[in-house]
Amino acid sequence: MKKRIFSIAAFVVIFFAVYFASPFYALYSIRSAGEEGNAEKLSGYVDYPKLRENLKATFNAKVAEELAKNEDAGALGALGSAFASSIVDQLVDSLVTPEALAMVMKNGIKAKDENVDAGQSDDDQGTENTASAKDSAKSTDYSSGYRSLNKFAFTITQDGDDPVSMIFERNGLFSWKLVEMEI
Repeated sequence: MKKRIFSIAAFVVIFFAVYFASPFYALYSIRSAGEEGNAEKLSGYVDYPKLRENLKATFNAKVAEELAKNEDAGALGALGSAFASSIVDQLVDSLVTPEALAMVMKNGIKAKDENVDAGQSDDDQGTENTASAKDSAKSTDYSSGYRSLNKFAFTITQDGDDPVSMIFERNGLFSWKLVEMEI
């Protein structure tokens, strides 16, 4: 009887550990696919229709906000807003693809690794070179956490820039998909 209770308790603990650790594994898998430039593997972690709709809404809201700041625009501003909205929609549709996302991630990871390498110096380099490399590289902060039981956010913040959050939704028990970006 004690073995049975212990087995059930162990199963429950392992289940919840995997359940709550699953978004971190998804992030690791996305990074691995990005490093490889593997668009097919990356596509398994992205809900492209939801992501496109979210990005369209975000960018159109930013365009409308910028146009609202310019009160002198009048009717020409309304025409510009309609034109900008159609351009944003077309750009998002053409750029948010598995291949484009894989390319961006591969180049972004490569650039980050090059910046890290630039900050490290060999013994024959002077301390002046090390200091200038560190000053030119931006510091990047990462944070992550659950927003709800089925939503997880991974946020990247660089010095002086607005944070960018990638929002994942649970897809089944243990898998996650990127559905939203907060820019």
